[in-house]
Amino acid sequence: MNTANKVSSLENVSGTTLRDGRQEEYQSGENSNGEISNVGYRQTGWAKNQDKTDNENTIVFRSYANPDNTTVPTKLKAVFTNEVKTGSIVIQKKTDDSEELKGTYTFTVTFTNIAGLGLEKAPITKDYTINLGDGDTSNDEIRIDGIPAGTVYQITEKGTDDGSVLEKADFFSNNMESDKGYSNETKTVEGKMVVFGTEKGQSEAPKICKDEDAEAVAQFYNTLKKTIDITVEKKWEQMPDDAQYPESIKVQLQRREPDPGEWQSVDYEGKGNNYVTISPDYEGNWKYDFKGLEQFADSPTNSKPYQYRIVELDDENKVIESGDYLNDLFKVTYSNDISVSGEDQDTPYAYKITNTYNPEGTVKIIKENGEGDSLEGAEFALYIDKDGNEIATDSEGNAFRGTTGTNGELIFDNIPAGTKENPKPYYLKELKTAAGYVLLKEPIEVKLPYEYHKGDIVNGKEVTEDGMTWSLTYTIVNDKAFDLPASGLRGIGPIAAAGIAIVVIAGAVFAARNIKGQRAASNRRKRRPH
Repeated sequence: MNTANKVSSLENVSGTTLRDGRQEEYQSGENSNGEISNVGYRQTGWAKNQDKTDNENTIVFRSYANPDNTTVPTKLKAVFTNEVKTGSIVIQKKTDDSEELKGTYTFTVTFTNIAGLGLEKAPITKDYTINLGDGDTSNDEIRIDGIPAGTVYQITEKGTDDGSVLEKADFFSNNMESDKGYSNETKTVEGKMVVFGTEKGQSEAPKICKDEDAEAVAQFYNTLKKTIDITVEKKWEQMPDDAQYPESIKVQLQRREPDPGEWQSVDYEGKGNNYVTISPDYEGNWKYDFKGLEQFADSPTNSKPYQYRIVELDDENKVIESGDYLNDLFKVTYSNDISVSGEDQDTPYAYKITNTYNPEGTVKIIKENGEGDSLEGAEFALYIDKDGNEIATDSEGNAFRGTTGTNGELIFDNIPAGTKENPKPYYLKELKTAAGYVLLKEPIEVKLPYEYHKGDIVNGKEVTEDGMTWSLTYTIVNDKAFDLPASGLRGIGPIAAAGIAIVVIAGAVFAARNIKGQRAASNRRKRRPH
């Protein structure tokens, strides 16, 4: 055994490999059986590196029970102890109110993915307490030291003994770009411990945290004002089997002082966008809990209770009023506004938003002569039967009947529509045309919704995928009676009435609603957002 470079012990050896510096070599001599030959065996080789060079991090170990056994594996156990950089979290209790907080506040802190290695068998949870009423300033904040870099932590206020409720939280950390921070929905602060110099490529640098002595600071603000909770639920009604739900909706919390105060949006999540997003949970329920809402506009006098409501927003973040439409398919209605009673509530106030599948369509009529000039004064009506016995009406009983304006246009909107599987048929009939022009002989069949397919011409363009539209544009071209040829028609088809008119149909996907034109007198209510 060559022991020239041996170490006396493997304990407290630094580095990531075990090395005792010994090498087993052939030694000449004799034993009871004679001379030791060891033919071809001169010494044990070192372990090899990837580049074939010797790695002298080798351990020579023999089983004293059976040193010559070559089939039974030898078991070695080595325990490596790593040192990691650690950081600190500071938790503080604050208030925006003029009243002083003097209670006891308990926080639950949960640690996971310890040191970024997930060494724990289960999340580590501990409770900490701030006492602002005992006169001892050392209890005015919580400081948690020795948190390994890479550890994920969650901080939640568990309870208070002074009746105050959590209003918001501010969060500062060395990992602000990646930390989730404070969620007003879960009332939880979440972050990852980052100590400068521990991340790859990261150098030692001054802390960017608000507290120079900690890597993260969470400031929880409580209020002694009376508060309420509101649970809003979204309901979907009359949904056909082939209807598709949106992935999420946006709602806005609003409040006002007692009538005649104006509704004001509430930035509940503190993100500056004045809305929250609701998506279905695992059970398909669309719910959201608004917690810790102020009851009174004049606290602590408490003589002016707020009114609350929750409204749905369209794609442009505009309020959808009751009776208007979401995505042109769902009629939106709301439950009554919430008038806060001023009494303490054991359960949240309930609020409901109902979206009823009740799609409505639009038919735009453009009346022109053969030269492309607009024709004013042409009267049209939309019927539910081909023979023209019954004029169609909207949900309020207004008949779809009107006259083209100076621009030759007439728009019928809010037309009750069917579904993809069962589109609702209507018949567009010309009742009166401009003087000297031929009246459209046959009615035009209109189906809402209109289904188109890849390659179809929709709104003058070839579409690249299948789809549906609830908005149709019909261009009706009339020639003067004496100008019509004896046979054939110039222009493009399809021909709606041989010898008197040409009809061009184009599906204008949700576009017709923005075009200015004269609407039928019975259809001037324009309810849907654009």
